[in-house]
Amino acid sequence: TQLSTPTAPTATATSGSTTSITVSFTSVANASSYTARVYLASDGTTLVGSAITSFTSGSAITGLTANTAYKVTITAIGNGTTYLDSAASSLSSSVTTNAAAVTPTISSQPVSDTKTVGQSVTFSVTATASDSGTLSYQWKKGGSPISGATSSSYQITSVATGDAGNYTVTVTNTINGTTASADSNAATLTVITPTQLSTPTAPTATATSGSTTSITVSF
Repeated sequence: TQLSTPTAPTATATSGSTTSITVSFTSVANASSYTARVYLASDGTTLVGSAITSFTSGSAITGLTANTAYKVTITAIGNGTTYLDSAASSLSSSVTTNAAAVTPTISSQPVSDTKTVGQSVTFSVTATASDSGTLSYQWKKGGSPISGATSSSYQITSVATGDAGNYTVTVTNTINGTTASADSNAATLTVITPTQLSTPTAPTATATSGSTTSITVSF
């Protein structure tokens, strides 16, 4: 007896993945297992990879291409004696895998600044991602990451001479298990060290001629 043909499966993009879809279907009486086949949705006939045997409802089909449309069929498998394999189901509705993260857009770059030793300086950046992914930040000095500098702004509360240099920030967009990054322009911090004046020699003082209430000081 040939098994009943399964109804068309349902398929959805797998959350957090750009390379898989999750496929569910209704069981067929007396089936010992099921085989899934994936086709390009563009024509519905081009088989992607090999047939997936022993497939279970609610499982993910992996190894696909990001942001690509697919359709799926399910075949019920018999025991080869009493029950024969069913015909393949109708194609599922088209399902598109999730897209990979897009590169963030930096709309406001950090700006170079000049500060005197002891003053405060703040560098900041404004960025967005069109896919509503999660943005993260890593500030760098001379290309080397600064420990703990992981917000959209970076502040040095008391500038020292060693802080002079070029500062950049890497903005990373994360979504569906993928990342894409953009680097800001470099902002240069110039640090001025005040020059201490020489100490004057001891002044000379004399009583002011013709006065009882003043002295004359020279140095």
